[in-house]
Amino acid sequence: MSVKKRVVFLLIMALAGLLGEFLLGNLSLNHKFLAGAILLLVFFTAGRKVLSQYQTAALLFAALSLAVAYSTFLSHSEIYYSFWFNFLLSSLFLSVASCLLTLKPSTSLHYLSFLVFHISVLVVALGFVINAFGERRCYLPLHRGEELHRCLPIVHGKLLRRDEAFPMAVKLQDFRVDYYSRAPVLGVFLRQGEKFNMVKGFELRKGRRYFGARFLGFQQESRRFEEKWGKGAVGAYPLGRISPSGWVYSLDAFPGMLAVVDGKRTLYYLPEKEQAVVLPDFAFVIKGFSDEIPGHNPPVKIPVLVLEVYSGYGTAEAYLAEGDRGLRFGPYSLYFSTSQVSPRVLRPEEVLVKERELKFLRGIFDIRGRRVVLVPGGEPFVDGKFAYRLMRPPVQEKEYASLLLVDGREFRVRVNSPAKHGGYTFYQSDYDPSDPDFSGIMAVREPGELVLYLGFSLMALGALLTLAYRRRTWR
Repeated sequence: MSVKKRVVFLLIMALAGLLGEFLLGNLSLNHKFLAGAILLLVFFTAGRKVLSQYQTAALLFAALSLAVAYSTFLSHSEIYYSFWFNFLLSSLFLSVASCLLTLKPSTSLHYLSFLVFHISVLVVALGFVINAFGERRCYLPLHRGEELHRCLPIVHGKLLRRDEAFPMAVKLQDFRVDYYSRAPVLGVFLRQGEKFNMVKGFELRKGRRYFGARFLGFQQESRRFEEKWGKGAVGAYPLGRISPSGWVYSLDAFPGMLAVVDGKRTLYYLPEKEQAVVLPDFAFVIKGFSDEIPGHNPPVKIPVLVLEVYSGYGTAEAYLAEGDRGLRFGPYSLYFSTSQVSPRVLRPEEVLVKERELKFLRGIFDIRGRRVVLVPGGEPFVDGKFAYRLMRPPVQEKEYASLLLVDGREFRVRVNSPAKHGGYTFYQSDYDPSDPDFSGIMAVREPGELVLYLGFSLMALGALLTLAYRRRTWR
């Protein structure tokens, strides 16, 4: 058959696939599969001679490769669930099967390599078909401490806003975001009039000098704190934080509200004696409540929280008075107000206690014969016309991971490290930076997975046999 007739035949097949996409677009998967099978049978009957030629299979493979490349790099359209794409893909598999039927059995290495490689294509096709009818994808929006028995289905790559039953109970035990560990940077500032302008930032090396400051090294200490958590309407929240159902706090809380602001978000707490608020470089433990500022002469009657502050400098006591001035520690600001609305009181069994370890880092410098301690994000040290400040490096996320309880078994799910249970594979899908208690998990069931692995293994074996045959031929 001439090349022209072969190309015309393939163009007619492609147009038939596009027409089927237009006519069958809103039908179910079963109806599309039946229509595609009938269409393939018609073309196989009318053009078996064309389909059984290797050039036809090569042309179909080239056309599909171009379609995949266009969808991946030049377009945002999803072609893998379209009728025309799957019709042409099925035509390629049918062409490969037709080529196999033309072979005459032999014991040669050439025949064996050809047979194994082409059978692998058919096995891969079978795996795709099994997955097409048995695959299930769904999304589990989990909150810390919450157990779900339902999920949001994902159909053709789209998340549907309707929930359906999930065969297992899935609970989010814990969620964390890990960051790349980078040493603080020394910022050197030059006085220009009434202001200091930054000259340069240095990545510190022990023993080196930076504008008169000699870096002696880092010192690190760690402390453990107990954070109290309350079970809110959705997941578990730090004790006192606002939950969707209102305030959450214990019977021992002081009146008022404590707000911790880091510039991006605000966390609210109803303060309680010995309550710890743990931040990346600071920790505050509430020691008591007073109606006047301690030690102030003359006495000032104003509600005050007494705080014990832990930082790279060490331990100190601070007084947080009610009002809009607050206290500032590095990038964090603390505010206290006695206003509150309808607090919800927790029973003792609803309070969780979590222990956290906080590592405090501080840099030690020799500045013109004076030993100076700088804390990341702390106050600068001014020496004449220069000022030195230890600055935090930009925060860069490394990975996020969830600790799941699935039917009573514990699994840790990380990015690119899923967990498998009960025929489902659980992937870490996403998270919400504004909600540290939320984790999005995608659950996927692929019954054709083992068949696909077998097909790809046979494909690799066929490729090796082909290389062995070619090497013998070249000799």
